[in-house]
Amino acid sequence: MLKERWNKRIFTLFFSQLFILLILASFFYLFAKNENVAFSLFLGGIVYSGPSLLAYFLMGRTTNELPQKIIQKAYFSVFYKIIITIILFIFIYKYIPIAIAFFIVGFLVGYIVQYTLLCFLN
Repeated sequence: MLKERWNKRIFTLFFSQLFILLILASFFYLFAKNENVAFSLFLGGIVYSGPSLLAYFLMGRTTNELPQKIIQKAYFSVFYKIIITIILFIFIYKYIPIAIAFFIVGFLVGYIVQYTLLCFLN
């Protein structure tokens, strides 16, 4: 029961972030008339949201473990999230033509939306 609730919360959070990022990218595409700006904004949000989804899945596996193992799992999931985010950031910056300012704005929007939604989903 707890795992189903946790998974529902994770997917609600992830798809809400994607929806808000798509709306924001659409507005930037409509007003800026530049698809590179909208794509950069969306990619920035995905770079934050994707590894966060993975980290939540790693933390959300419930088993009867010692508290030290649970804390260890939380630290490893955050470590994996940071490493994957850095790798994605470098890969996208190096191989995909993006507007870096809007990429960072998308990353920050993903961050703000996630922590705002976490407050409302509790």
